[in-house]
Order: sequence, then structure tokens, then C-alpha cells
Amino acid sequence: MRRIIVHAFDDAGFETRMEAAMAFARTYDADLTIMHIRPDFTSVGEPYAAGLFTGAAFAEAEERLKADERKFREVADRLLKGEDVTYDWEIRSGLPEREFAREGVLGDLLMLSPLKDDFSGQAGDTFVGRMLANATCPVFMAVSARPKCLDDGRILVLWNGSDEAGRALRAALPLIDRASDVRILSIGDVPAGRPDEKDVASYLSRGGAKAETIKVPSSGKIGDQILEEAGAYGADLIVMGAYGHGRLQEMLLGGATQSMIRQHRHPVLFAH
Repeated sequence: MRRIIVHAFDDAGFETRMEAAMAFARTYDADLTIMHIRPDFTSVGEPYAAGLFTGAAFAEAEERLKADERKFREVADRLLKGEDVTYDWEIRSGLPEREFAREGVLGDLLMLSPLKDDFSGQAGDTFVGRMLANATCPVFMAVSARPKCLDDGRILVLWNGSDEAGRALRAALPLIDRASDVRILSIGDVPAGRPDEKDVASYLSRGGAKAETIKVPSSGKIGDQILEEAGAYGADLIVMGAYGHGRLQEMLLGGATQSMIRQHRHPVLFAH
């Protein structure tokens, strides 16, 4: 792991994801890129823009943006002071999901926070969902400052045989190698012709990791089942593919990804 990208925004989760990113950086000797996306006031139709600005209105909006940027930059600088972590800042204008997707091509991990009660700006459901759906590197949803999965935690891998689940599994290998216990969970049947949970355990054994497998019937409420299984297992990390059935379908019908971005009990490593 060489580069961790942190979403910089003045929201309640910023300090937690900064500290989680620093913990990853120390563990894997990685660099941090702290990245903030400003609204583009010159682009009509941008969902984060307030419209077209001219003259004094534009200047006033610009000053507010700069004040907000100074605030969360001070937070980051305070957290990083005295830490042996190499970092750089990126401030861009445009759509967050588009800019993070461009940056993620050369990133190993994107650090986000779960959905907050504030549905505005860069903290709500639309933002988190679009970031995941457009991600070009694995996404870590931080719920605590020092993720236990960096030590010797218990990792629950959600498996449905999809390409997204496979990408998430491979992204989690450095953490699986450190884990004290690994469980592969399948809910319902894996599609015919796709690798099942026992194939995953066999794959992990090639690197020396031992994994327990468990298969449970689907109740139709996958998100609730995942949280129930994760709680009973004491999972320190959930690993899963994101939007395996398409983001629009999940938002309309409810799905595992939507459930996981709303919960704050377990960190989640997603891949799309």
C-alpha cells in the first residue's frame, strides 16, 4: 500500500477518517493525499454549485469557501503534527465523485465516512452513494480512529460470487494476512458457475490464511442479515463488493450497500 486518499470536508467524520488514514499510513508505510473538492460555481447544473455568481456574490461565496478550507486544514495539520506520516494536499473544483475517481486510479485506498444525518453537501446519501459507484480504488468506511483490523481483528468477508466481491477480497488481503480470524459469509445461493465460499477459503489458504465458511438462507433483508451476522461474530471489519446489482436498483429497492453506508458499528472495505 503506497497511497491513501482522504476525503477532506468540514463534517463530523473528518477527524475520525483522518486518524484512521494515519493509522493505515503508519502500518503500511504509505503516503496520504488529503483531498478537498470545492463547488464549481461557474458550471451550470453542478449539484454542489449554488448557481451562477457574479461580482460581490461570487466574492462572498469564495471567502466562505476559503474560511471552511482553512478550518479543516487546521484540523488536519494539528492531527499530523509530530507524526511520521508523509502527506500532501489537493484542492480542486468540480464534481467530487469525478475528481476522486480520477485520483483513485493511482490510489490504494479512499477513506470516507458512513452516511451522516446531515443530507447536505458532501456528507449525505447522494454523495456517499455516488462516490462508491464511481470509485476507481477500494473504499474504506471509517467508524473509529484506530481500526482494530490493523492489529489482529476479526474479518467478515461477504461473498456472492460477483466480480465486485472478488475485487473487495483481493483489496483486503493485506488486512486478512494480519487478522486473528476470518469468516466467509454467503447469504443465499451463489450463482451457478461462480466460485462459492469454499473456493474463497481455498484461495486464501494459498497464502497461509485460514478462513471459516458459513452459508445462511436469505431472508430478503440482506443488510439486516449482514449486521446480525457481523454483530454475532464480533467483526472488526466487513469486506464486500459495492452495488453488485446497480446503484439505482439498490436505492429504489434497498440493498446491502445502502444498508452498510448507513451503519456506524463496523468499518467496511468496499470495492466496486
